[in-house]
Amino acid sequence: MGDLAGENEILVRIARIHARLVGDATELQLHAYTFLQIAQGDLPGPSAVVRMADSVPQLAPIRDAQNVKARLDLVFNDSGDDFGIVRSPSDGDAARILEFVRAQADTPHIVFQCQVGIGRSLAALAALMKIGGADPRPLLHRGTHNRVLYRKILEAAGLHPDPEPLVSLVVRVKYSPDRMTAFLLSIQRQRYDNWELVFVTDGPNAAAREVVARADDARVVVLETPTPRGRWGHPYRKLGIAAARGAFIGLSNDDNYYVPGYLEQMVNALARDRADLAMAPMLHSYWGWKQADAGHDVGSWIASRELMDRTPWEGDDFSYDAYYLDQLKKNAGDRITILDRPLFIHN
Repeated sequence: MGDLAGENEILVRIARIHARLVGDATELQLHAYTFLQIAQGDLPGPSAVVRMADSVPQLAPIRDAQNVKARLDLVFNDSGDDFGIVRSPSDGDAARILEFVRAQADTPHIVFQCQVGIGRSLAALAALMKIGGADPRPLLHRGTHNRVLYRKILEAAGLHPDPEPLVSLVVRVKYSPDRMTAFLLSIQRQRYDNWELVFVTDGPNAAAREVVARADDARVVVLETPTPRGRWGHPYRKLGIAAARGAFIGLSNDDNYYVPGYLEQMVNALARDRADLAMAPMLHSYWGWKQADAGHDVGSWIASRELMDRTPWEGDDFSYDAYYLDQLKKNAGDRITILDRPLFIHN
């Protein structure tokens, strides 16, 4: 926990928000704190504190209470949707945060605190950075902030998050529908929302059509090809690529699945490094579920549409996906980014 707290402090010390938030010439410094930081440590100085927790008994005690000039307590979960006792951030929560911060004209520090300091706290901090004219991307690119709270605070200020490019995943369907269903669920639980799935069957496939119909998600389509051709579904990948509408495109297979941060982390890396090709390591069944380096599977990369257009899919044998990735890397030149975390499971 100490290492995480120190990393947050390094991030937030650079975040100074200007007079457009508080209406005078004083700069605010924003901070994201963990439960342990605020319960056991000192505040950075005279501070207004926003405590966020799942329930009232879980609100953190503030050790350095003498430095608290104002306090706002909010109870909601670090979640993107509601279910049972779980309540996600509301429009009212966002409006209260914005109103509270704007009232702190003479307080030099605003401390946002939640359990680990990386979900609700970073969302509030990043939103106020953007409202104040600072660049929130170093925080957003970590991929830990509560995206609902970030969006709602911006909307309370009459702003919106920056638009996210559409990502198309073209997926070969070959196996039983339970694998396709698991793949689909892993994409529907992505933190990143602007995606489409283009499933391509190897021959007529009523079960695949039923999976897509049950999903009832406009972002998901299935292309049923007329004749089974085998060969790992490679012969029909070109059809899916042609149907993809995204600014970025990835290929995969129906027996794979992804961690919830896959699309967000890949797109962040492409934008941050101005790259045409992003690759991530994976947990690979061929290696006995050990981590394999980036670039070992067709499902481990996302490329810009421009790069895909320069690199047409032509093959249909077992090794062609590896050859195709080599061609992508060759055509991308130095516009390649490699992530340092496994985000993909080859099953």
